[in-house]
Amino acid sequence: MQVRELNSTQVFFHELGRFVSQFALAESMVFIHLMEILKVSKNDFNAVLSGTKMDGCVNYIKRIYEARGERLPELLQQSLDKLGEINKLRNDLLHRGARGENFTVTNELRAMSGRIEEYQINPKILGDAISDLSKAILLLHTSVEVGTFTSQEKQGMILALAQPWKYKSPSQGSQNQKNHKSAQEKSRPPSASRK
Repeated sequence: MQVRELNSTQVFFHELGRFVSQFALAESMVFIHLMEILKVSKNDFNAVLSGTKMDGCVNYIKRIYEARGERLPELLQQSLDKLGEINKLRNDLLHRGARGENFTVTNELRAMSGRIEEYQINPKILGDAISDLSKAILLLHTSVEVGTFTSQEKQGMILALAQPWKYKSPSQGSQNQKNHKSAQEKSRPPSASRK
């Protein structure tokens, strides 16, 4: 069987599919983690929070620890923070899309003049996000089911969790500040005190 090489567009969309799938799994694990720390039945939880998205669940987890006067475990804090960054990437990709041969993500169609954000995305960035989603899933999974793993599985998890986070938010510099400021100044009425 001959293996056909993928072109850059096919590689990008392959990674995008993997990213969306892994994000959905991570969102489910955050949902389960929240249900576990609340110690409520699945039916009660779904009756109240079934429509809650990733960012809402992450905020609830943080608030519950705060309300209980407990500190979030360091790895859980890092995980939740990283999921917040990746959630922004996911929202940008699914609501703005990635266009052109450089896969540019932009808010140009919806942003006011001077507030345009744009950055390029590539398969490596998506791969790094997938890797971090996997790490976050593992951490959330181990925090609710610690007793169900063999010592060999636990050792593998320790090694995986010790790996550094890979995903770095793309620089989202808006158009330079000078353009933003001049646009504001143009729309401002002349001051009566200036002569």
